[in-house]
Amino acid sequence: MDIAHIGTDNGGAFVVQRGGRRVGELTYTRQDRQVVVNQTWVEPRLRGRGVAETLVASAVRVARNRDWVVVPDCSYVEYAFERHPEWSDRLSAGAGQDLSVSPVDGGEQRRA
Repeated sequence: MDIAHIGTDNGGAFVVQRGGRRVGELTYTRQDRQVVVNQTWVEPRLRGRGVAETLVASAVRVARNRDWVVVPDCSYVEYAFERHPEWSDRLSAGAGQDLSVSPVDGGEQRRA
């Protein structure tokens, strides 16, 4: 599977295309060395075939090469980092920590 990296000074995307159509992507924003991965998307008919994981692996590879750290702001990327402890060297300090939920006045829930 061929993945293209489209980067700008403050963000970019990793893209999978087939037949000239975008069928998967991972998008991120970047400030200095910190990369916030905010979305992964895979065309429904290709889900479950490792496309999203390959996109995340590509982002981790580029992060290693450029000495970037990754902040997952996407549930799939968090999941992928949990499944691949060998990527933990690229995980930003504090990222991936369990966010507990605590009650506030009126019984609402909020992240602590």
